Amino acid sequence: MKSNDFQRKVSRIGLLIAAGMILSVGVPAQAGGGPESVIVVVNEDSWASLAVANEFVHLRKIPPNNVIYLSGGTNWAFDSISIENFRKHILKPVLDEVKKRNLERQVDCIVYSADVPYRIQLGKDLPDGKARKPLTSSASINSMTYMYRWVLPKQPGDQSKRTIGYLSLHNNWYARRQMRRRTPRRQDDDLKALSEKVRPPKVVVQPPIGFSGRYGWTPSGQIATAGATGPRQGYVLSTVLAVTSGRGTSVDEAIQCLRRSAAADGTHPKGTIYYMVNKDVRSRTRQWGFDSAIAGLKTLGVKGETVKGSMPKNRKDVMGLAAGSAKFNWSKTGSSILPGAICEHLTSWGGAMSQSSGQTSCTEFIRAGAAGTCGTVTEPYAIQAKFPTSFMHYFYAAGCSLAEAFYQSVAGPYQLLIIGDPLCKPWAKIPTVTLTGIKPGQVVKGEITLTPGVKEKDIKIGRYELFIDGLRRVVGPPAVSLKLDTAKLSDGWHEIRIVAVTADAIATQGNLIVGITINNHGRKLDARCVLAARLGAKVPVSVKLPGAKKITIFHNSRELATIKGPTGIAKIDSNRLGLGTVNLRAVGTIETDGKTVSISSAPMKLSIVHPARLKGVAPPKGKPITKGLKLTTEGGKSFLVKDMRNMKAMIAAGVKKGQAFRLEGYFDVPKDDMYQFQVKFSGGLAIEVDGKVFDVPAGRQWKYLPVSLARGTHRFVARGKANSLRIDIRFGGPGAFSISEKRFAFRHVGKTPATTSQPEDKR
Repeated sequence: MKSNDFQRKVSRIGLLIAAGMILSVGVPAQAGGGPESVIVVVNEDSWASLAVANEFVHLRKIPPNNVIYLSGGTNWAFDSISIENFRKHILKPVLDEVKKRNLERQVDCIVYSADVPYRIQLGKDLPDGKARKPLTSSASINSMTYMYRWVLPKQPGDQSKRTIGYLSLHNNWYARRQMRRRTPRRQDDDLKALSEKVRPPKVVVQPPIGFSGRYGWTPSGQIATAGATGPRQGYVLSTVLAVTSGRGTSVDEAIQCLRRSAAADGTHPKGTIYYMVNKDVRSRTRQWGFDSAIAGLKTLGVKGETVKGSMPKNRKDVMGLAAGSAKFNWSKTGSSILPGAICEHLTSWGGAMSQSSGQTSCTEFIRAGAAGTCGTVTEPYAIQAKFPTSFMHYFYAAGCSLAEAFYQSVAGPYQLLIIGDPLCKPWAKIPTVTLTGIKPGQVVKGEITLTPGVKEKDIKIGRYELFIDGLRRVVGPPAVSLKLDTAKLSDGWHEIRIVAVTADAIATQGNLIVGITINNHGRKLDARCVLAARLGAKVPVSVKLPGAKKITIFHNSRELATIKGPTGIAKIDSNRLGLGTVNLRAVGTIETDGKTVSISSAPMKLSIVHPARLKGVAPPKGKPITKGLKLTTEGGKSFLVKDMRNMKAMIAAGVKKGQAFRLEGYFDVPKDDMYQFQVKFSGGLAIEVDGKVFDVPAGRQWKYLPVSLARGTHRFVARGKANSLRIDIRFGGPGAFSISEKRFAFRHVGKTPATTSQPEDKR
């Protein structure tokens, strides 16, 4: 893991603070989430993870130092990881990096991009490696992050001894408590049964409240006050931005989801929240709260409706959906999901993204237009505590963010995979921040006075926060000005953020970002690059800073290249950057008066676009077509392979270690798009599509190979040497599945070779 540690390279800040302003050091944490409080975790080995993260960072204006890059190596797959490896290679490194970057006091949410393992296997933490029913020994990555304070010290809890831990079904003390109140019964015995039938019990919940990662929560759902005694627990919100492997979406579908979500903020949509009623236990589990949730929505001016069936039919205004059905086909419902909607179906295996499952994946809602969804990563049993209550939509409509709405409605979230943009808030009243004293792009020196405000007269502001280069420096009340002594900052580009936080329980945030250049000493780092490049191309970046010892080029928090001396050109491999909009920045160091000073360039905005699409080929005419792929071993003997899920086909064909082989066939793709191969193989391997060769990096870890394809038929060839008798080659977009006759119609030309003894694919 590499980071730029911008904050350690920038000299200390001098702040002349007007009356009422206080330094954030030592200030109690306050609720209300925004981009400044979000950490983005990226699998830097995966092109899909890079692309999804790039889009989220761009849309949400995540500070560069809030992005953390990890390399999975052989320690994790894109689907699963052991609890020990999760702690060692993901959770602890992320939290350590947060602390190292001085971000721990401002982090409310940790989100994971694609191809970071979504399922955590808990066996090593449990007696005999198993959990007692109704608990099971798999958990989601976002829930294990949310409950990090139990996960790090290996505290799963013990149900028999009633000890609380990350496996407990009522361990989320941020969740809003539900208090059932029955309507008083009539005294007339003849009307008693009818009264109870037509007037179901009313349910009252605690009011929604904004989240802070620095709060401690009591078992009653209250914020633990300073000096109070008794149990308390802290959390950090977490979601997964996208799943693009297995039964997930395509990268483009994931990106479109993020774009819709960001555009939905503050739109106050006029759609309807639908609560599905049927006899399925998945629906019956939470019907107790439907009527009360709808009544709560009505008080907010949002429409809710109960509908019989598994999915709403021909409804064009779906702004939320609480369903209960193991299988569905949204395309056949005739309904439309509006931007910003949360839709889920309380289904076992709905969050299990492996390529084989008999139930519909929750990602189908993302594909259909939802901003967020959820599902459990293994069989959860129909237990309400493991799923969102019907009040999730009430919290959302009250102005909470997507992540806040989810976690306020789930008592025991340990199995729940939450997919979507955590910051999406369609019903929030977002303040529009104004600032006098500086303008975007302005060159400043000496002392400047900053006066924040908001445009809306009907929004009451509780506080303003000042961030410099991504770090929260000052928290203070409204109606004050801040005098900033720029001489105490280094020359060069700096980012100023003013965040306005509303004076209510939800504490909605609005922000204004202003980039300025400080010039007190005449030092300027000039950095330039091209505006756009194709994925796979080299991107030249030229830099110049007179007197510099070295100049380092960064993408967010990653060091990409270092040039020794005051000037030079670096060529950056765009594969390291990923698709989408990226911002590069150069930081140079000079020695002056016996001190090392860091000077930053302005961000260089660069668009990485997909490679030229391979147009495809036409299979030879007049020859027989056989389903599956042709495997040819060294010596020329050929076999039919129906599924490349593992090495069974190669073993059956008599392939031995060190022996060369060739796998070939044709396949179809339905549209122009970026597709991907995922390969796990120890040995020399090259994949060829339509004559273009893609070298597979060495190593036993998963490799991710993007390929841009036009709609139609393409030719696939894989050549290699079997240094190991284990191989898994997958293809997809959406998702990624073992290449086989079952998906993308893999077939080869010619007579059927000898059939291997490999069992038929049961998917």
